[in-house]
Amino acid sequence: MKDHISEMLVVTDRLSLDEALTKNLILALLLEILPESYDTLVTVLESRPESELPKELAKEKLSQEHKGSYAIHFVLKDFYLCKEYFHSKVQFYVHPRDYNPGLQLADVNFSTPLPLGTNVLTKVQAVADMQMIGRDIWIPLFTVEDDLCRILYMYLGQLMYDLQRDFGILPKSCPVPRGTFHAVNHTFNYRTLKLQTFPFGKINITISGLEKATKEKLWCFILAVWNQPKED
Repeated sequence: MKDHISEMLVVTDRLSLDEALTKNLILALLLEILPESYDTLVTVLESRPESELPKELAKEKLSQEHKGSYAIHFVLKDFYLCKEYFHSKVQFYVHPRDYNPGLQLADVNFSTPLPLGTNVLTKVQAVADMQMIGRDIWIPLFTVEDDLCRILYMYLGQLMYDLQRDFGILPKSCPVPRGTFHAVNHTFNYRTLKLQTFPFGKINITISGLEKATKEKLWCFILAVWNQPKED
């Protein structure tokens, strides 16, 4: 992966200073060199006019990717409910106590009147602002739909198991039992998040739940995350 980025950096270095990267040239180079997993980066560059793609801009972005963009640099900046879900059946709140990248303290409250597991279709949508030109331009990262147990295991992993432990719930257990739970000064160690590869910049992650049998919407909330580049 990093070899592909290194090659691209060499290509951009060969361009003269202040020379704009024309659309055809930059797309041809990216599509030729980068693997499919970098289609997000291609989309970001493709959406910019030629005048907004100078060499320095592209190289800066590629250099950041070369350092490695991982969830261990996450900072949860804000948490809020989707507009129509203020009185939903399942309640979940996160209140950050600090803003330390990678290891973050937060208070977490969770309440559900029914067990949550394979009976719930969970949807996770992530969008990112790559911040290449200093203004918000959000692009889709991924959308995942599956039952809650598989979402917890496949994408959250140890990050969620640690929270279950602080709630007093047996880690790795699913369905999640009904009840009201609190975790004060819980430490989110983003290094333990099973899904690790994310772009740098602002990321909004929307998580919602639908009861399969009744089609009732159970919850919806948004995590506003900042993924900071690792310092040298």
